[in-house]
Amino acid sequence: MITITPIYSVPLALLLIFLSIRIIQIRSKNGVAIGFQSDDYLQRAIRVQANFVEYVPFSLVLISFAELREISVLVIHILCIMLVLGRFLHAYGVSQVAEDLRFRQVGMGLTFSCLIFACLAVTASYILNFD
Repeated sequence: MITITPIYSVPLALLLIFLSIRIIQIRSKNGVAIGFQSDDYLQRAIRVQANFVEYVPFSLVLISFAELREISVLVIHILCIMLVLGRFLHAYGVSQVAEDLRFRQVGMGLTFSCLIFACLAVTASYILNFD
């Protein structure tokens, strides 16, 4: 049963809503319906949201699979924390026009680590459990 992953999906969903509303506000303020029209701030806001959508759903699916395979509760919490923290750090870092790359790098590092460890956990659960 999946009981942990849904809890962590809440702050991620709220972050997605925030990122989406920010794009809408910037578009409205600058009168930009499509694209970013050379607006660096809007381009960054669009990429932050897109990057979020590219990584979060599949990460949550993998973590859910790990949870279904009854991987340790501690491991599931660690994977979820890595994902949430990674996405918040990445969103903050990339949103800054004068970007401090450390936020982006740590954010992506945590996201990639979450994906890799979730893959390993799911794979190991099948290799080590032959039922």
